[in-house]
Amino acid sequence: GLESLVKLRLDGNALGALPDAVFAPLGNLLYLHLESNRIRFLGKNAFAQLGKLRFLNLSANELQPSLRHAATFAPLRSLSTLILSANSLQHLGPRVFQHLPRLGLLSLRGNQLTHLAPEAFWGLEALRELRLEGNRLSQL
Repeated sequence: GLESLVKLRLDGNALGALPDAVFAPLGNLLYLHLESNRIRFLGKNAFAQLGKLRFLNLSANELQPSLRHAATFAPLRSLSTLILSANSLQHLGPRVFQHLPRLGLLSLRGNQLTHLAPEAFWGLEALRELRLEGNRLSQL
């Protein structure tokens, strides 16, 4: 019954996983704050039906050491801001963000990235700001 909801703040809770289609009934959602939880697992279809979402903050969680599946973010075609800071991420797979044509800001700061796969940022033609400070990169 929350079809009109445009902003959802779930930050500062103890969420550990986002199962498939957990937000599916919220098709008009524009802003989603999930920072400062304990999220370790993102279901492959966790963001199904969120095609209008513009802002997603997943910072300060416990995401798996690598992001490899482009399908996770595929439904988020309108996303302009994605914050993945402070998640202990160590590796980005190739083309993991390829389905985000409108993404203007991507923050990966404060992770433990040591390696960026070739084509890690492929498809991000609209990207204007990329934040990689505070990682462990030794080469580009």
